[in-house]
Amino acid sequence: MEILKEYMNNFKNLTADLIETVNWQEHEEKLKNLYKNHSNQINENVKDWPFMNSIDTTAYISVVYIVLVLFLNFSMKFFEDIKLKFIVLCYNLFMIGLNLYVFISILFTKYKARDFGLCSSIYKNNQLYEEMNRIIWWFYITKGLELFKTVFFLMRKKFHKINFLHIFNHSTMFPIWWIGTAYFSNGALGNAALMNSFLHIIMHFYFVISSFGPSFQKFIWWKRYIVQFQMLQFCLLIVYCSFLLKSQCENSLSENMIWSIIYYSLFHVALIYNFYTRSYYRIMNANLEGKKILEQYQAVSNGEFRINATRRRPLHN
Repeated sequence: MEILKEYMNNFKNLTADLIETVNWQEHEEKLKNLYKNHSNQINENVKDWPFMNSIDTTAYISVVYIVLVLFLNFSMKFFEDIKLKFIVLCYNLFMIGLNLYVFISILFTKYKARDFGLCSSIYKNNQLYEEMNRIIWWFYITKGLELFKTVFFLMRKKFHKINFLHIFNHSTMFPIWWIGTAYFSNGALGNAALMNSFLHIIMHFYFVISSFGPSFQKFIWWKRYIVQFQMLQFCLLIVYCSFLLKSQCENSLSENMIWSIIYYSLFHVALIYNFYTRSYYRIMNANLEGKKILEQYQAVSNGEFRINATRRRPLHN
């Protein structure tokens, strides 16, 4: 015991010495300067737009989102589900409209700029740069509105739709697109928004169809392909960012931003692949087992039992 007490005292003294040697005021000053420098580098076109003067509001919303998800996930287990069918339908229709606006606007802007190459010509000195800023800002807003989707799921007690992939995706996309809008809202980022807005048009269209009940389930047989398209989107983004690194397109994204997108996309691919294999392979196996049980039941009902695929014997002599 004496040895343990001596060890703990030495550890406390060492910790105290380390705290005293660190110049906390200096580190605090460096963080403030870093924050100030980044704030000064925000695109002047968007700096005065809602939420864009600082990342603080976006970060706070993301933190509140995570806390609210954890709270609702626990508390809604003690209450009846809240009927939000009409509100959710209006929400999904609105999200289709907003993403469709972003998708068409990016295509139209790229057409006006004759911007059809992988190295985008829409950057700071281009006359359509401000227009692209505005479109990407609206796309950033869609990422904030996407947070309501999780809240609606939980209020309707659809807990099975909430997993780590879902929460990670929504809580990080919002601040990431703030960074993109604040510092890199050019044609290169527009290409990423183009793919993602198209995906969300399809996703919210699926939610609209599924909201009409089981009788419409036969019209959404393509649900599994949405997950595949999500994975494809991130794979294409990795390929596109790799091209930007190699080609060194003028006035593209910064190298740090490109590498961040690549790592972020790789992590998403891993998460989506894990979700896809666990969800759809499990369903396929369950369907296969169900089919076998049904065949065995039918065989017994017909007074037979199956030995193998080609041989049958009567159940009763």
